[in-house]
Amino acid sequence: MAVTFVVPGAHLMSGLLGERDEHLRFIEGEFEDVAIRVRGNEVSISGPQSDVVSRLFEELTALLQRGESLGRQMKSQASYSPKTFCAPAVAKTFVPRLLVSVNTSKQSGTTS
Repeated sequence: MAVTFVVPGAHLMSGLLGERDEHLRFIEGEFEDVAIRVRGNEVSISGPQSDVVSRLFEELTALLQRGESLGRQMKSQASYSPKTFCAPAVAKTFVPRLLVSVNTSKQSGTTS
């Protein structure tokens, strides 16, 4: 299954992808069976969990649109693996925990 997610503003892309694409690389590492391609403000996702990853990008974009800093979100939560929380029904729980995992990986120099 392939999904294309359009980020509603180019200004949101840098926050969504992270500094030097660190958020993107982290998500790609956690969902190895999903291919993610970015072109302009479009994120193309293909693979068996493309719907889950698309939902994740939607939730992250919603946080950015509300003026949230993903960095602030990362510092305020405990660390969990995104794979544990990847079901769409728990997206509200999954997003903050993913953000923490990105921060923890950056601090330790590893990915979960």
